Amino acid sequence: MGREEEGSSSNRSELAAFVLALRGTPVTTPMLYLRDNQALLEIVKRWISESGKATSVGAPDAYILLEAIEEL
Repeated sequence: MGREEEGSSSNRSELAAFVLALRGTPVTTPMLYLRDNQALLEIVKRWISESGKATSVGAPDAYILLEAIEEL
């Protein structure tokens, strides 16, 4: 995940860590995820506030973002 590829961003590793944390937490268990990453917070906030109307088209690392959304 740390390798720079076309369409990837500097936020790639943070987003991947978020997905791994989501996968490791059962849905019945409350989760507190503390990170100091404004870009990650903004992208998650966008998805929550737009209630699934947001699109990943053109977003760097869209495939990782989609995995996070599926987990949520």
